[in-house]
Amino acid sequence: LPVGARERHGLQPVIHLKVNGQERAEVAVNQPVRLEGRIEMPPRTGKIVQYDWYLGGSDFTYEPATKLAKPAMVANPTRTVSFPTAGEYLITLRTFAQRDGVHDTTNPTLLQNLARVRVVVR
Repeated sequence: LPVGARERHGLQPVIHLKVNGQERAEVAVNQPVRLEGRIEMPPRTGKIVQYDWYLGGSDFTYEPATKLAKPAMVANPTRTVSFPTAGEYLITLRTFAQRDGVHDTTNPTLLQNLARVRVVVR
C-alpha cells in the first residue's frame, strides 16, 4: 500500500505509529518509551475528530478519547509511557474521522482506522 493518504485514494484515515522511532521496541520494566503517531485524511474525505489509545493488557479497554478542539486533516498524537510488569504489549492508536468534521460519534459517516506497535518489556 502507498504510505500517504493522498496516494491511497481511500476514505479512511491513514495512521502511522512508531515506538521509539520503530515498529517494535524492547525495554526494561519502567523504562519510558515514546509513542509517536501521524494521522492523515485523504483529500476531500473528511476530518479527524478524535483518537484514543489502547496500551495493552488483558482488559482490551481503550483510554478515554482525545477529541480535537478543531477537526483537522492531520494530527500528530504523541505520548510517553512505561510498563511496570514484564510482558508483551500490543499498543494501538485508533482514530475517528467524520465526513463533515463533526464530533458526533453516533453519526453513520464516521470513518475509523487503527495502527499498532509492539513493546516487549523484560
